[in-house]
Amino acid sequence: MSIASTCRQNLSAIATAYARATGLTLAQVSKRFYGKGSFLGEFRRRSRSVSVDKYDELVEQFKAEWPDGARWPLTHAAIIEPPRPQKKGRKSGDGAGDRESNRLTTGG
Repeated sequence: MSIASTCRQNLSAIATAYARATGLTLAQVSKRFYGKGSFLGEFRRRSRSVSVDKYDELVEQFKAEWPDGARWPLTHAAIIEPPRPQKKGRKSGDGAGDRESNRLTTGG
């Protein structure tokens, strides 16, 4: 999962949990935290995005206003995997690995 997808999933889960805990609609939560009632719906549909700084600001805002006794939702860490080393003897883009992989999957 990409970092953007992880952040999108986390913010959506936090907003939904906040809405449930407070009895507000998602549009009301969106208006309260972003200033625009349609933001969270657009954000979920991927027709709107936010900067990393704005994401951080929104999460901190939710934390500051989190209702007492309400359960914080499960969120996911954004993990950046290191690059994989190339196999010895293979030049980048020579296709040798691709042919071998095709043989394994097609039986040829």
